[in-house]
Amino acid sequence: MLRYFAAISAVASILLGLLFSGVVTASAGVNGQHVTACSLDKPTNSLWHVIIIGNNEKGQHVQSSYAEVGHGCRNVLPELWWVGKVQINWYNPLVGGGFKYALTSYCEVPQRQAGDWFTCSAG
Repeated sequence: MLRYFAAISAVASILLGLLFSGVVTASAGVNGQHVTACSLDKPTNSLWHVIIIGNNEKGQHVQSSYAEVGHGCRNVLPELWWVGKVQINWYNPLVGGGFKYALTSYCEVPQRQAGDWFTCSAG
């Protein structure tokens, strides 16, 4: 029985330490949003990729890596949270590798909303 209470106490200590450690993460709809990117040419064969540039939930200016959108809309980069005006650079893949720049769009991502994802379109 003593081992049981010692184990419970250890787990509680760890959880309290994590709670008050000062680690700040985004939470759903409060500190920023993930981005759902929507391409313009849903019926064509373009396989869109994006790079998103803007501020994250901590106010840091960041740039994403390439993320595939494909045709239509796709939730991209779920590990990143965005706030405010973001720049989305759109690219098409080249035969043999690499990407070709196509266009830039901008989107105003709210800090707070009911859900986790905010939709940004190419135009």
